[in-house]
Amino acid sequence: MSDRAAGVPDQSTPEAVAGSLRAAMRARDWRSALTCILPEHRARLVAATYYGAAHIPSGDEAAGRELAALIERHGLQAERVEAFELDALVVMLDDIMRWSARFLAPEKALDLAERAARTTYSEFQTAGEYVYAIATCDGRRSQTRFVQRDGRWYVD
Repeated sequence: MSDRAAGVPDQSTPEAVAGSLRAAMRARDWRSALTCILPEHRARLVAATYYGAAHIPSGDEAAGRELAALIERHGLQAERVEAFELDALVVMLDDIMRWSARFLAPEKALDLAERAARTTYSEFQTAGEYVYAIATCDGRRSQTRFVQRDGRWYVD
């Protein structure tokens, strides 16, 4: 059993932060998941999730109106999404996940938790200040980069 407090991701190594990210996403613990991501990339990830949602046809006018209202309420039209603090990003991510569950068919839903459950990380290799790993999900492989800041590892 870990001596870490509940909800505090283990960021002691690249492998640990990869596991923490996967566990947090599976649990839909958006705060812990976003904490595993390099701070300057968090807002872009959340904004990309919203903009991706805007391109998934739901066939429901109410879905489009509610998504537009969420985008406006959270100020995602702004050019500088990086200015959002972690607390606001957690609320934004929770809102878009609830919107997705409500309006999108299961095969089109933005279920980050399900995707995370199917993702594995392997082949960790150090290259200078970074560590690279292979993320595999549904047979697709991609490279993930990790970086250490102030003694903590983050997904870059």
